[in-house]
Amino acid sequence: MIKWTNVLKKETRDAINIFLANGGTFEIANYATYNTKKYNVLCQAIPGKVNCLENPLILDDVSNKFNQRLNKKIFSCIDLDVYKKSNLLILTGDFNVNVSIGNKAVAVNINYPITLSSNAINITRSEFTRTINVPLGELIKGANDVLRSESTVGGFNPVIYGLISLNKYEIEIKTFYPNKFYFIGLTNSPYKLKFAVTGNDRFA
Repeated sequence: MIKWTNVLKKETRDAINIFLANGGTFEIANYATYNTKKYNVLCQAIPGKVNCLENPLILDDVSNKFNQRLNKKIFSCIDLDVYKKSNLLILTGDFNVNVSIGNKAVAVNINYPITLSSNAINITRSEFTRTINVPLGELIKGANDVLRSESTVGGFNPVIYGLISLNKYEIEIKTFYPNKFYFIGLTNSPYKLKFAVTGNDRFA
């Protein structure tokens, strides 16, 4: 019938890559700069304090952001003209994307009832599902652990965290005073969630 595989995979992977590079968002509003690149701030400096005010990544909120983006992106790729030119009667229902973020993968379900009719023959399909093997849930968990530490004690110890997590994560910390930039990855995985933690300038 209608081939969704390529569209689903491409748009979902593009969305995941943008989300990771932008530090948990699709549009960066509050950022800090490192090597001319903007990084989303997920823990904002509190004047006079060593800790910061965290903005953790909540899975339900993240899923909703993906739903909104993919609804627009995937629907705009739908082209039923080839069936119309074949003199088929086309009936469609509401289009809806539902994204489920797991530890090891991201599942995308499209609900879009489509019926193609020709004479007495009807072909109907409603759901299309694909799973993208990117450990987004694990990356979000690692980022939130960092944010929890920064917001409570004003720092993060990657050595201790490595012992606690059994070296599941690879965490790079870049510093451009007074800010820190975290690159959260998993061992043997190419994906990284990148964000900033801002600090107070003691010399300002």
